[in-house]
Amino acid sequence: MDIRETVLDDMFIPIDFVDVPSKSDPDVTHKVKIMMNDTYSCDCKGYKYASKCWHIDHVKDRDLCLGCREDLALVGTEDGSYCMECFTED
Repeated sequence: MDIRETVLDDMFIPIDFVDVPSKSDPDVTHKVKIMMNDTYSCDCKGYKYASKCWHIDHVKDRDLCLGCREDLALVGTEDGSYCMECFTED
């Protein structure tokens, strides 16, 4: 993940980027850009034509580990707040 990107792109400053795997092509990963004021964009065809896509919905609905900020759905959870790796660290 890239945090605190300072390059202006379409007049918004990206805060975070999240890679989301494509459902239709396992070899493709789409990049969702999270910007200030809860603004999102995606590099997929759906977002390009309709200004909305399931990749953005996925990012908005995900639960993040409070330690490493990884998607809990991808790394597994112990108590719903931390992934197994962060939960077991002393």
